[in-house]
Amino acid sequence: MMMALLPIISLLSALWLVFGHQSSEDIARFFTGVLRGLLPTAILLVVVVICLRRGTNFTGALGIAIVAWGASSYILFKVGL
Repeated sequence: MMMALLPIISLLSALWLVFGHQSSEDIARFFTGVLRGLLPTAILLVVVVICLRRGTNFTGALGIAIVAWGASSYILFKVGL
């Protein structure tokens, strides 16, 4: 169910931009931002799952995952993605 939410919310947001008379360039920038966020978000989710399965409490798992998300976002930014 959760996997279906990202495409639905992305499409609804794009429609909002279209009906708000945003340019094609603005809409393209929006979708580029969505794409740039996918890998760090996937890393965050994988780290949470791994930590929880290894017995880390939720707060600790979330903290570790947020650090991994931030690091992966920073690395992608530095390499120009």
